[in-house]
This record gives sequence, structure tokens and C-alpha cells, in this order.
Amino acid sequence: MRITTLFSILALGSVAHAAKWYEEMQIGPAWSNTFADQRGVAAVKGILVDLGDGHRALFDTETLRYVSAYQGDLEWGGTPWTGAHGQLMKLRNGSDEVFHTSEGPGWSDPGGSFDDPRPVAGRPYGNLPHARFKGFFRHGEKIVFDYEINGTRVLDHPAIVDGKFVRYLQVAPHAEPLVARLADGSGATFSASAGATVTADADTRMTLAPASETTRVAIVAGDQAVKPIPLDNAITGGPGLWQDTLRTQAEVSSDKKSAWVADTLPLPEDNPWKSNLRFGGFDFLDADTAVLSTWNGDVWVVRGLEKTGALQWKRFASGLFEPLGVKVVDGTIHVNGRDQITKLHDLNGDGEADHFEVFNRDVFVSPNFHEFAFDLQTDADGNFYYSKAAPVRPGGRGFDTILPHHGTVIRVSPDGSSSEVLATGLRAPGGLGIGPNGEVTTGENEGTWQPCCKIN
Repeated sequence: MRITTLFSILALGSVAHAAKWYEEMQIGPAWSNTFADQRGVAAVKGILVDLGDGHRALFDTETLRYVSAYQGDLEWGGTPWTGAHGQLMKLRNGSDEVFHTSEGPGWSDPGGSFDDPRPVAGRPYGNLPHARFKGFFRHGEKIVFDYEINGTRVLDHPAIVDGKFVRYLQVAPHAEPLVARLADGSGATFSASAGATVTADADTRMTLAPASETTRVAIVAGDQAVKPIPLDNAITGGPGLWQDTLRTQAEVSSDKKSAWVADTLPLPEDNPWKSNLRFGGFDFLDADTAVLSTWNGDVWVVRGLEKTGALQWKRFASGLFEPLGVKVVDGTIHVNGRDQITKLHDLNGDGEADHFEVFNRDVFVSPNFHEFAFDLQTDADGNFYYSKAAPVRPGGRGFDTILPHHGTVIRVSPDGSSSEVLATGLRAPGGLGIGPNGEVTTGENEGTWQPCCKIN
């Protein structure tokens, strides 16, 4: 029997990068991460949207609020980027900030309350019961968030129009008013198109009146009028961003007799987007095609594995939150990051993901640098499994606050609707495997009460 192993395809890195390579990497218009600003932690599950010309907006996917919009830069941090332990990516939104919202729900619950019901280990973590983040669509450089408020679907597209921050909303019919928190305090000026009213009291809020048909509204940070726009054409697939296909040549073994041979699959030495190719997740789409995820948020597809050894590499997605697990189920790519399991869809067949759909986002995340989410596997019944590290303090001196999902193996139902903790007590499980009879194995990295590396 001839067994081919893909040794080099999961190499720790591509060619050596210059200092501060991360400042040159083109991440894309949406970047999922934990972000801080001058006030402290801004969003543990945040998506930073690049609005062009240095304008940025941070969206919190747990509370469904825009934390901040500003024009400015970033102070780099985060272990996958600078190597720092404990230093978060920080928004430089001090002097050129348009508005800010503090922690808490971005939309009121069915009773009109903005109270936060999520205390876990002393502070709010996790999803709100009345607000469900469903993912986002990418249309070229445009991002459209997709979520539900009190059971009503909302499409939410942030943009810059004539230098002003604008939210374009498309809201499904709703029998009761929907109320959003736009900014802390009453100092920020917001205007809204017909169908919405803005009030400024303790907070600046917007109210959508009940509607029997789809409502389209434009909200602008300022006093100028902006017309609403339809968002239907932005959720069906749009222009690609990563159009180049990179090529390498596999070194295929000429050994025809041995039972175990090795083919070497070289990574691209360079790419136009300065993406650091440190692959961590891996699965096959078919016998000729593999899907790989990088620690810095990319998903790549490589073709040509089966026949000639002429490999074609295509950047399929970017901006995911440290995705270290990939699993293909029924032809659909599932990617496991620190914030959630995401299903990636190519809506228009151009070889790039246009729809980043939430599959499961039950997992609790804290700002700690060490709580990596490893691997993604399935068992014979279709359940998904991944492992999650514990929040080790920088230097390995004990742990930060332990949340229910830290140091665990987690099982997710085949449809993604529920999850459960299967095992606890892990420090840095590293990876996970499922045996033919349902055996679950993980690795372990020594340090902080774990005396040696082992297999569980």
C-alpha cells in the first residue's frame, strides 16, 4: 500500500519575514479579534471594519453594538502578531473618535430594557438571549452584518459617506418597536431617515416604529441627510479581493516500492497580500483539493494534490479570529476560531468566501492571550469536537479568571444548535483527534501545574 504524507504543508511558517511584517499584511475589510482601546477592553468578540481612508468601526458581536467609530491607526499587540503575551490589539481612537458605547446590549430586549443579563465570573461574557449574531456578508470591500433582534432580522452595513459614519439598516417586518443604543451620553449628534427617530437623553438612541413591511433606514453621525439603500444585492456575492492564484511545484516521491513515502508540498514563498502562512487547520475538499487555515486569520485552498504535483494556491477568506481548525462537511468549509465555528460560503463561485455564517458561537472568550481554540473534528454521528486552552498568565505564573469553557474539550451538535463540555482540566491541549470507535484524544503542553507534555 502506498501512503503519501503531507509533511511540509503544515510547516510552522513560510519564508522569513521582515520586521513588523504584520503592519504590511492586508487583512481585509473585516477583522475578528479581541480589541482594546484607551478605556480598556473594548470587545472580546469584536469585528473591526475597515471603512476606507483610515476610518474604522468596531462591532461587538456579543452585544450587537458599535463600540467605536474613528479615523486613526492601531497599536499592535496580540501573540499571533507581535508575539507579546497579554498585550491586546488597541484602537488609537482617543482624539479622532466619532462616538463610543460602553459595555452592554446594543439593542433593547422585548420589554424595552437595556439591562445586561450575562454575568459570568464577575463580568458579562457570552451571547445575549434577545440578540443573535448570524454572521456577515462581504461584497468587495463592503461588510453587511446579519443578526436578529427580538426575532427580527436586521442587515446592518457600516460606511463612510462624505466623511461621515453611516449605518444602513434593512429590517424585516416587526410588530413592536426596536430600540438601538447609538452612543454613550447625549453629546453625539445623530440623524436618521424616515421610519426612525433619534433621541438624546442619558444615551443617544434610535427607535424603529413597528412596520408590516421591510424597513430601510440610514443613520448618520452628524446632522446631514442620507438616503437609505437596499442591501439585497450585497448579500448574494460580490467582487473578489484575492484574485491571484499562486503556484508551487510538489516534489513527488519516485519510490514505487515502499509502503510509506513522502511527497513535499512547498508553500508559496511570497504572496501579494503579505499574509504570513502559518497553517494550523487542515482538511480535504476532495482527493485533489485541501483547505488550510492560518493562525493570522486566513483560509487557503490548494489544488493539484492528486496528479501532476503542480499546485495552485488561492486565498479563500481572511480576517478570522485565530482559526486553528478546519473541517469539511458535505462540501461546506467549517472553520474553528476563538470566537465561534464559522461556515464559509462562496455565493458567486469566484473562489472566495462571501458569506461568513455562524455555525456555533456558544464558547466563552476572555481577553487572555492563551485561550487558543484548537482543531475541529467530527465523529461517526456528525458531532463536532474541538479543544480550548486555559487562560495562563504571561510567563506561566498561574491563571486568570477561569470561565466555563477554559481548558476543555467541547462537543457541538451536528446542526450547531447546541454544545456541551466533554472534559475539563486541560492547560494547552494543542490538538484533538477522534478514533474509529469514538475515542477522543488531545495533546497537552507542560507548564502552570501541568508537569509534562502528555496525551489524554
